[in-house]
Amino acid sequence: MSVRDIILRGLLLGPLILLLIGCNAPQSDNDNEQGGQATMTAISQDPDYGEEVLYSASRGGQITLQGDPMRIGIAGVNEGSYTDEEGNAQSGPFVALALFMRDTPELDRNVTVGEGQIIYQGDFRLRVTDVQVDDQFVVIKVATKRDSSQ
Repeated sequence: MSVRDIILRGLLLGPLILLLIGCNAPQSDNDNEQGGQATMTAISQDPDYGEEVLYSASRGGQITLQGDPMRIGIAGVNEGSYTDEEGNAQSGPFVALALFMRDTPELDRNVTVGEGQIIYQGDFRLRVTDVQVDDQFVVIKVATKRDSSQ
């Protein structure tokens, strides 16, 4: 094999190797250690809250919001009958969440939330947009309350 052949193979294989390495890179700068991901979206229709950030995690995982003001533990993903925040009996896909507030631990709580349901926790609005029972996976959109002095 000549030096020319080695250089040509390097030129051909180099980009392929870089492509393969890039496939293992994180999908987002907002990936967190517990397996949740964050993606920005601009779907906020409530003027009291800013843009929603899309988070996803599997059962047993944890979502840490940017700056760590709140953590959302995914305690369970199921389908069936459950009681919502208002005490109403519901049926369908739902997720059991453990909400942890860094600066206000007295607000920590466990909730059961159905697909499409909105709940409020401190300065945050959480909307469960997708509950995938078979995959034990949940998608939650979180918006932060706007500062009233703005």
